[in-house]
Amino acid sequence: MILGYQAQLDHEAIGIGFVAFVTLVLDYVTASTAERFYQEIRAIPEIMSCYIVSGGYDALLHVAAKDSRAYSEIVFDRLRRIPAEDD
Repeated sequence: MILGYQAQLDHEAIGIGFVAFVTLVLDYVTASTAERFYQEIRAIPEIMSCYIVSGGYDALLHVAAKDSRAYSEIVFDRLRRIPAEDD
C-alpha cells in the first residue's frame, strides 16, 4: 500500500537559507488559548509544521526562513508576542 509521495526541494533555490526547530513552553493553556496559539502559528508562513509534545516543552516548531536575521525576526517579533493568556 502506498501511503504518499514526497518532493525534496532545493532550499537555496527557493530562498530558504536557514532551517531550525524551535521548542516552546506555553505559560497558560486552556481551550481558548490553545486555539489562539493555533491561529497565530498558522499565520506565520515560515512555520512548516507544529507538533504538540509532552515532557519539558509544549510544542515543537519546524521553521524555514530566508536567513538567520529573518529567523530572529520570526522568533522575537512574532513568536514571543503571542499572548500567553486569555484577553
